[in-house]
Amino acid sequence: KTIEYAAFDSCSGLNGNLTIGDGIETIPGRVFDWCNFAGILTIGKSLKSTTAFQYCDEFSGIVVDKANPNLYSAGNCLIDKATGTLIKGSDNSVIPNDGTIKKIAANAFYQMRRITGDLIIPDSVTSIGDSAFFNCWKWEGKLVIGKNVETIGARAFDSGKFTGDLIIPDSVKTIGTEAFNACFDLDGKLVIGNGVTSIGARAFQYVKCKGELQIGKSLTTIGESAFNSCSNLSSITVNAENPNFSSQGNCLVETATKTLLLGCKSSVIPDGIETIATNAFTYCNFLTSDLIIPDSVKTISSGAFSSSSGITGVLHIGKNLANLPNSVFSSLSGITSITVDAQNAQYKAVNNCLIETATKTIVKGCINSTIPTDGSVEIIGSSAFSN
Repeated sequence: KTIEYAAFDSCSGLNGNLTIGDGIETIPGRVFDWCNFAGILTIGKSLKSTTAFQYCDEFSGIVVDKANPNLYSAGNCLIDKATGTLIKGSDNSVIPNDGTIKKIAANAFYQMRRITGDLIIPDSVTSIGDSAFFNCWKWEGKLVIGKNVETIGARAFDSGKFTGDLIIPDSVKTIGTEAFNACFDLDGKLVIGNGVTSIGARAFQYVKCKGELQIGKSLTTIGESAFNSCSNLSSITVNAENPNFSSQGNCLVETATKTLLLGCKSSVIPDGIETIATNAFTYCNFLTSDLIIPDSVKTISSGAFSSSSGITGVLHIGKNLANLPNSVFSSLSGITSITVDAQNAQYKAVNNCLIETATKTIVKGCINSTIPTDGSVEIIGSSAFSN
């Protein structure tokens, strides 16, 4: 009636069909973890709901005995009758769109790498579990998230190959950590619906959308590096009713802290910003205008301009900027001149070099720099002329 915990864990040589007999009622987690079954999963009439198959990523189909009161199969998916939870998919799954599917379980399609085409999440679905579609890199079409989904779990679509727009519907409230991390091929607009209140750390890291980023009115929390390397965006717009964030100068700005969280290729750093966050302009290679740091900016975090070699023209430092991290401008290889507000107490510009006055250190040079010989420089800083 029962198969013991982890009984067949990592039996990678098992690569045919898997048949669960009629007498088996309970299978705990990890029983079949990392087995390589490539045939049909057949489940008898007595098995109750289970997570035992979550890391079996090569089933060609799923069949459940019609007499089973707990589970059934439809569209080559394993489904819990009581909760409407899609527990496990296969390489030939089609998610039923008849209103029966309410949840997609954690790891349901974990590393299913033979399914192709579009991924349509039915409107009946309310939650998508952690790693539900993790590393499904053959799903190369569009991703459509149903209009009643409320939660998107951690790493739910991590490393997917989806293309086009990514629209998070208004029904969604929370987006988990790394939910869309490394979805490199999404190349349209990115819309965060009006119902979203929180976005987890690295949720959209390395998403290469080239259209507009739209932020809804309810967003209150953005996790660390949530939009890291998303700087190919054409513009940024925040709903005017959002009290927590704004989109001044085509930048994503946290209102309370006056922190610039994300820039795009049409950004102008607005006056009033006090902090530029880590990764705010990482890989922003399409921002080709002057880089003007307004007088209001006091702090630039480490990595704020990492790998942003496209920025060209003048680098101007405002009067209140202090304590620059080492190498913060090292990737700005296209800078043609450097200027500093005369009232800045910590930095000055001489011969197109950015110099820390007290230590006589060149912090940043440019293609038109001449190292001063008047005694104002004693140290050439780390990566001052890098790239």
